[in-house]
Amino acid sequence: MHLSKIKTTDLNVLAEAAREHRSKVGKIDPERTHLNYNLAPQDNRIHNAEEIHQRIHDLGVTRKIKSDAVVALSTIIDVPQDYEGDTRLFFEAAYRALVTTLCGGEESRVLQAYVHLDEKTPHMHFASIPIVEKEGKRKLSAKELVDKSFLKSFHATIGGHMTNYLKNLDKTAEPVRLYSRDLTRKRTEARHKGDHSYDYVDIEELKARGEAEAHLQGLAEQTKQTQEKLEQTQKKLGHEERKMAQVSANLEDAKEELDEKITEGQAQIDALNAAIRSKKEEERLIEQSVAEKQKQVAELDQSISRKQSILGKLEDALMNLVPRWYRAYERIKAIMDSQMDLFTFNVLKKRVTPHVQHGMLAQKILIEEAQKEEKDEELIDQATADLQTSIEDLEEDEEYGR
Repeated sequence: MHLSKIKTTDLNVLAEAAREHRSKVGKIDPERTHLNYNLAPQDNRIHNAEEIHQRIHDLGVTRKIKSDAVVALSTIIDVPQDYEGDTRLFFEAAYRALVTTLCGGEESRVLQAYVHLDEKTPHMHFASIPIVEKEGKRKLSAKELVDKSFLKSFHATIGGHMTNYLKNLDKTAEPVRLYSRDLTRKRTEARHKGDHSYDYVDIEELKARGEAEAHLQGLAEQTKQTQEKLEQTQKKLGHEERKMAQVSANLEDAKEELDEKITEGQAQIDALNAAIRSKKEEERLIEQSVAEKQKQVAELDQSISRKQSILGKLEDALMNLVPRWYRAYERIKAIMDSQMDLFTFNVLKKRVTPHVQHGMLAQKILIEEAQKEEKDEELIDQATADLQTSIEDLEEDEEYGR
């Protein structure tokens, strides 16, 4: 007996069992093919992944089926060479045992159960869908259904079910002992060579060999799964490496762009700092100019105040001098009109008139200069001196007139 797993890429195995394809050229006797039969309740031939997926969903599996999932289990059972009973009963017993063990007694999970009588050793190809049920939910899982403990007792379990089935039909039926296909092949080869050591292998040795075979098969399956995972991991690593390379390239481009922007920003900052320094220098020069202007204004204010003081004094002197001029003039005129002769009058006139005219001119100059925004201090000093001279001369003339 041999148990194997079938994926969607291995569906041709089902087609070969149904004799839709013939890959065993030279091993099949076409004249005996019509003797083959199917023990399954219906001919559920599967040709592609869509059909097998639909069949699985019809059995209550709602989850999406992965592309690499195990969709079926294939079990091949040979009739032992030392079996002397009815082969059809043998295969019917095997069919019932496999339905009970692999399908939980549910025949709807059976895909096919073809019995081949057109080959050298009669055998049955039993294919079923591996479904487990937990908490009322069904899922596709060959790994959970056929685990290590199951494989260790698989041969003994099927043999026990077959024995019970045959005993119910015939109380004298011998217990059914199933062997692996490798052991059957070795026994056949040994018999052709005259070696009958495999004819009397005890049950413990058979069990040990069966366990070893199951263990090796489990290791092979684990190795295959590990290899598949390794390939998937390598693909993911390659994809991640490409992503990292792209990210690294993007980061490098971003860094270059950022460096350019930093350089441009630094140039702008330098230009702004230069403009700020220039503005500060302009402000310093303006403040210096303002300070100088303020100093000039203060000096002008002091000069104006000093000159205004002088003008005030001159104005006061003029205000006192003018009446005295007129009084002296009137007095001289009266003297001249009453006592002086023409010669004396002319002499006094020549002496007094310039003084009066000079005083009046000085008064006019002072008034005009007082109205100007800029006053000539030397001119004021000169006018003041001339005015003082006129006063002294006038005083002398008064004395002379007396």
